[in-house]
Amino acid sequence: MNYGKINIIAGSVGILLASIGGMMLGLTYNDLFKDGSYMIDLSRAFFKAAHTHGQPLAMYNLIFALLINHVVLSDRSKRIASGAAALSIVMPVGMVFRGLTDGAMTFAPVVMIGVLGFVVSAGFLLAGGIGLNKNKNRAYQGDE
Repeated sequence: MNYGKINIIAGSVGILLASIGGMMLGLTYNDLFKDGSYMIDLSRAFFKAAHTHGQPLAMYNLIFALLINHVVLSDRSKRIASGAAALSIVMPVGMVFRGLTDGAMTFAPVVMIGVLGFVVSAGFLLAGGIGLNKNKNRAYQGDE
């Protein structure tokens, strides 16, 4: 079974949305220099953070999709890890919501859900990667 399908979708959507967000930030960049200095408010700082975290988390999902089927984990563990990695995309979404609400802490738990998804999926990937050395019969052979 291919466990990385949801991660390919999450990564592709994440790259698309983060790129659109980056374009929107770029289109409004000149407005920040009206008086000759670069000043941003808290909302824009959260939008920038969402863009700069969204791109690498999307790439992480795409890389995760390539790796998850090659590590030594049970099917259940691969399913959990794949879902957790896809959940990491929630982090920049939470940052966008914090930006829309002028930094209100209401959406801070949403950001933490994404952080936990990233940490859990990375832990599973690490455990499965360590298992490659212990179980040489199931190790990834590459393009040999």
